[in-house]
Amino acid sequence: MEHQSNLNSSPVQTSPTIVSSNWFPIVFSLITLVVGIFLGIEIGRSQIQNQQTISTGVTISPTGVTAPTVQAVVPTVEPSPLLKGKVEGKICYPSDYVPKGYILAKNVETNKIDKTSFEGVPPKTQDYSLNLDVGKYVFAYDPGGNGNYMGYFTSCAPTMNVANCSTNESHKLIEVTVTANKTVSGVDLCDYYYQPNQKPNF
Repeated sequence: MEHQSNLNSSPVQTSPTIVSSNWFPIVFSLITLVVGIFLGIEIGRSQIQNQQTISTGVTISPTGVTAPTVQAVVPTVEPSPLLKGKVEGKICYPSDYVPKGYILAKNVETNKIDKTSFEGVPPKTQDYSLNLDVGKYVFAYDPGGNGNYMGYFTSCAPTMNVANCSTNESHKLIEVTVTANKTVSGVDLCDYYYQPNQKPNF
């Protein structure tokens, strides 16, 4: 005789697994920590770049170093004033007066001629003076400004004596050296006593 159990077999009910809500704060904290670390690294890198730019003047970019733009400052050089010296003497003419004309000072190195007007005697005296750049010069006086009959500074000019004016050599122009802040005196423009073939080559 079979024994039949009175116990009713019923299926075992299994409840679904539910994640405890205590995990959410932990996960959120971890995410916040990672984000904070990343932001801290980026901020630190930016500060380092700024410090390098300020201290060295060089901008560091992700691809390399960019040299700063340097603007060259060229100092202004003022031209030095030309050095000058003085020449003085007297102006002659074979008459009892000196007509208006021009004092000519020719630089023998550059062939430049400085031309200074002279009012004549009278109203002026025979004396003149010129301020010239340093250099070597020859001198003449051109009455009337036409260049036809001029008085020169030669070895004949100081005395106009026949003994000093009879040779070709006595009518050669005398070169005068003008030096800075110095005065050369006795440059008399008085030689009119030359023959046509003796006329100085000015």
